Amino acid sequence: MLIYLVSFLDRVNIGNARLFGLEADLGMKGTQFQLAVAILFVTYLLFEVPSNLVIKKLRPSRYIAFITFAWGVIATLTGIVQSYGGLIACRLILGVFEAGPGMTVYLTFWYTRKELALRIGYLFVSAALAGAFGGLLATGIGQMEGVSGLRGWRWIIIIEGLPAVVLGCLIPFVLADNPESATWLTREEKAYIQARKLRQQGETSDAQKFHWNDVQKCFKDPKVYAFAAAQFGCDTMLYGFRRSDVPPCCLCFRQVPSPRMVLRRRRRRISPRIPHPDRTGLFRVDRMGLYVIVGIPLSWLANNVPRYAKRTSATGFQITIGNASGVMAPFLYATNEKPRYVRGHAVSLSMVAFAACVYASLIFVYARINARRERGEEDYKIQGKTREAADAMGDDSPHFRYIT
Repeated sequence: MLIYLVSFLDRVNIGNARLFGLEADLGMKGTQFQLAVAILFVTYLLFEVPSNLVIKKLRPSRYIAFITFAWGVIATLTGIVQSYGGLIACRLILGVFEAGPGMTVYLTFWYTRKELALRIGYLFVSAALAGAFGGLLATGIGQMEGVSGLRGWRWIIIIEGLPAVVLGCLIPFVLADNPESATWLTREEKAYIQARKLRQQGETSDAQKFHWNDVQKCFKDPKVYAFAAAQFGCDTMLYGFRRSDVPPCCLCFRQVPSPRMVLRRRRRRISPRIPHPDRTGLFRVDRMGLYVIVGIPLSWLANNVPRYAKRTSATGFQITIGNASGVMAPFLYATNEKPRYVRGHAVSLSMVAFAACVYASLIFVYARINARRERGEEDYKIQGKTREAADAMGDDSPHFRYIT
């Protein structure tokens, strides 16, 4: 959670720095600020999938530590840039390293299908906290205007970048690569974690190895593209709308775990009812559910792809396409369109509605496949194969059941 929090904070603090003179000091005009915000996602998109693929090979504890330290250094140095070109360069490099953590993939090393949604929900709690208190923190830091001859916006970026540097130094000592290498687990606990993972359908020892064939299968699966397109729709609102952050995001901190707890018990990724509908009008509806609809699909897709290489490719691609909205979103809410922002709201709501339709279609598709497998209509795929060989087929196996 802490890694995700500082990552989100470093990614978006440029918006708070803008309020304390960033644009004027660097001579920005027109849409140059929006371009500086969006440019981070160009390199972010290019490195997201490759980073997910190598995380297991390069030892997660060392790899995550390195990229956290690196983005902390770049984020901190952004506070001393002297030109618009320097800001663009820092944002591009920041995107390279912030593409890397792969926390969704890392969590699958530890938790079962039933447990994953809640843990990913905790990650988005930290994102909500960063959104809620980043502005308050920046307001306080901005009062350091003139200290050591630096403008307030420079102090905001420098101070908010330093936690990632410190965290990067600590990660190798507190983060285990996997349950087998965790020094704080007993031998019995390690065996228990491994056994319950293997009890899951499709979680064979071969399935947890990297195979290029699984990567190819990922990009031939239309369901992966559907998840990615829907993620783009949801993330458009996440990155596009950042006004009045504190009250709604504080509510998100409480709201995110609750639906995940319900969904975990029901083994469903879409809830048929909204909790406390009578109270919904008291709060900003957009943010109450925003972090839920952005986060739940990440665990939904990961849970429905048991083979490691296909899962890492699929989730990496899903996040990549979702974050592509970060290139477009800064331009949706132009300053000259306030206070109503009709265009921005219209696009955001349309994209979320599109995502809802896609997710509804996925529920139908998954349910139909499960029903077909229950009737034995796909048993021909495993004729002549042992049970282990059939399970190793992953989500292609007739034994596998999708979570809907």
